[in-house]
Amino acid sequence: GQATYNLDTLALTLGGRVTRDQKNGRLFTVNGAATNFTFREKDSRIDPLVTLAWQASDSINLYAKYATGYRAGGASSRSLNYRSFGPESVKSYEIGAKTEFFDRMVRLNLAGYIMDRSDTQVDFNFFIPQANGTVRNTLETVNAAGTTKIRGIEADLTVRPMDGLSFGLSYAYTSTNVPPA
Repeated sequence: GQATYNLDTLALTLGGRVTRDQKNGRLFTVNGAATNFTFREKDSRIDPLVTLAWQASDSINLYAKYATGYRAGGASSRSLNYRSFGPESVKSYEIGAKTEFFDRMVRLNLAGYIMDRSDTQVDFNFFIPQANGTVRNTLETVNAAGTTKIRGIEADLTVRPMDGLSFGLSYAYTSTNVPPA
């Protein structure tokens, strides 16, 4: 849930998400052979969100946002040994501007963001030739130790020179550095 408190030209939004994961699994066969691979995971956490927005004028809104997030762990049924992997978590920071000019004929939105993700889940695909001429595609997921650094910017421009006609231009750049896995 979340709630927003408005005070003249400022708005403060506070929120949070409660997550409770409980998973149990069992893989019965791999390549037609009986197995008894099991998996259990239990996690719970609270992820906060804070956004501060300033309506600088009727046509300019500036904001800053902080949030954390979570992606559950698990086990892949395409794994040869039902290897489990842990959850990953992220801390994200974003600043931006939402603007309109010339009697709303031009809209420009800008954003910059930073994310630091811990225990990033990384997938490895393996292609194993089978005796019958087919290929088995397996998937192993592991957690990369350390912090994945994600940085980016986005820009979106819309121009409406007349009713019924608009032009749009968007640009996004993301840089990601994942630790070795």
